[in-house]
Amino acid sequence: MSTFKTIAERFWSKVNRRDSHGCWYWTASRNAKGYGQLMYRDGIPRHAHRISWELHNGYIPEGIWVLHRCDVPHCVNPSHLFLGTQTDNMRDMVAKKRHWCPAKEKTHCPHGHPYSGHNLILNKRGWRECRTCNNDKARRYESKHQ
Repeated sequence: MSTFKTIAERFWSKVNRRDSHGCWYWTASRNAKGYGQLMYRDGIPRHAHRISWELHNGYIPEGIWVLHRCDVPHCVNPSHLFLGTQTDNMRDMVAKKRHWCPAKEKTHCPHGHPYSGHNLILNKRGWRECRTCNNDKARRYESKHQ
């Protein structure tokens, strides 16, 4: 008889399913962003919510993310998880107003110039830039390199 526990046994020993909102909380190790992690067969820590998905739903295709409906990083309830791309994750983050920089809500650049009218530039990536600050930066560059 083997003394080694299966991944499923190790997983379930670290899950608390007693929550009124339906979240199943990971009670063991978490990474810096709060996601549960479990040491896998190869000695590399894996996200607990991905392991939960695999235990309940099977294989996760390469390049696909396991996303949270509940926005609780250490939740491993498979009914709170869904598959998507990194782009889907970013859209979900913006829709739920969890993004770190709500740039479109900013009306002025860091130097106080308005992001509007003639002063607004959209760069190649679609990001807003301040024409006044860009012109000032170009003048400083030219004065140093003459």
